[in-house]
Amino acid sequence: MKRSLAVVSLASLALVCGCDQGTAPAPKGSAGVMEKAKDAAAKTVDNAKEAAHKGTEAVKDAAHGAAEGVKDAAHKGTEAVKETAAKAGDTAKSAMAAMQAEGGKWLTDTVEKQWPAAKATLDDLSKKAADVKDAGLKTKLTESLKGLTGQTTEIEGLVGQLKNFKGEGDYGSLFTKAKDMFGGFMKKLDEVKAMMPK
Repeated sequence: MKRSLAVVSLASLALVCGCDQGTAPAPKGSAGVMEKAKDAAAKTVDNAKEAAHKGTEAVKDAAHGAAEGVKDAAHKGTEAVKETAAKAGDTAKSAMAAMQAEGGKWLTDTVEKQWPAAKATLDDLSKKAADVKDAGLKTKLTESLKGLTGQTTEIEGLVGQLKNFKGEGDYGSLFTKAKDMFGGFMKKLDEVKAMMPK
């Protein structure tokens, strides 16, 4: 009986020890799971860092591209302004050259041919006006001739400026003023001539 109890006790002890030995590796398995979990977490963090880095680089690239686009647009805009200004300058030069050519032709074909005769006619009418018997007509003729005589100095001054124009000032305005004054003078001279008694 005692021997049976001893055998049972030994068997129980062996069973207990066997169970302890069988269950002992469990902590090792848990540690492996923990290591895998740590590795997975580390990889997740690394992936997140990499994604964040790529996102930051993408933003930087986009910002750089936008900045370059703005610079390029500004440069193109500046070039367009310069080109437009250059074209405007060329157009202005061409217009000025054309105006001066027209002015030179007017001086040669009109003023130089008509002015000497016009001044001679003015002097002749002034002499004839002194012999007019009609007091009212004489006064009217005298005033008109006096006005024309006063314009001769101004017209000759304008003509001189046109002939000696060196690029300073407004040639167009000067030319227009000279033409208008000369035309008005010639018209008034014809009117005074028509009033003179035959």
